[in-house]
Amino acid sequence: MMLETIGQRIKARRKELGLTQQQIAKAIKGISNVAISQWESDTTKPNAENIFDLAIALECDLVWLLKGEGNRSKATPATQGKKCQLLAMYKLADGMRYAIEKIPPATNI
Repeated sequence: MMLETIGQRIKARRKELGLTQQQIAKAIKGISNVAISQWESDTTKPNAENIFDLAIALECDLVWLLKGEGNRSKATPATQGKKCQLLAMYKLADGMRYAIEKIPPATNI
């Protein structure tokens, strides 16, 4: 089965490891099991700060978690080089989304 979304990959890997949403939440500082549920249902996505901790908690490769490519369990030499670049792009996109949300609405002059 192809896991299309990050939420599907989070849920599949968590269940594969036999963990609850609460157990994953406890492994990531400042995250609730409600947040994990929202990530798994693709209601929201983990931000750049949480994605790395999530990969550690799920004992999975960061590239697989973000893009669905490569080895599901641990980082392989082929994906190791992509990891820093992908995380940097994810952080940039997360920062851009935050900046756009902070732009005040246009006013008529």
